[in-house]
Amino acid sequence: MKNNIKELLNTAVQANDRFMKRYKEISTTIGLMDQALRNLGNNSEAVTIDSASLNKKLVFIILDSQPDIVGVGIGKNGGEDLSLLGQYDFKQITTEKIVELLEENLI
Repeated sequence: MKNNIKELLNTAVQANDRFMKRYKEISTTIGLMDQALRNLGNNSEAVTIDSASLNKKLVFIILDSQPDIVGVGIGKNGGEDLSLLGQYDFKQITTEKIVELLEENLI
């Protein structure tokens, strides 16, 4: 696991904790896709925030070739298709930004 994905994972955990305190009716879980993506031939790592009850997930992807860019997508749990929400400089992906993305896409 590379340093940026570790930091992103920690930020996502903090954001998820804040989100779940605000919205107790929405349950979410955090996931890490490091080796799974590599086994599929993708040179990337990702952090997911899933809501089983809403059947939605936010995915934060970092490509090996662009470690300072985070792609953010939304999709259905268990599916591989994602709709791209945007690309952000790694430093823009703060706890507050992730909470904002969760509120915009999971509520």
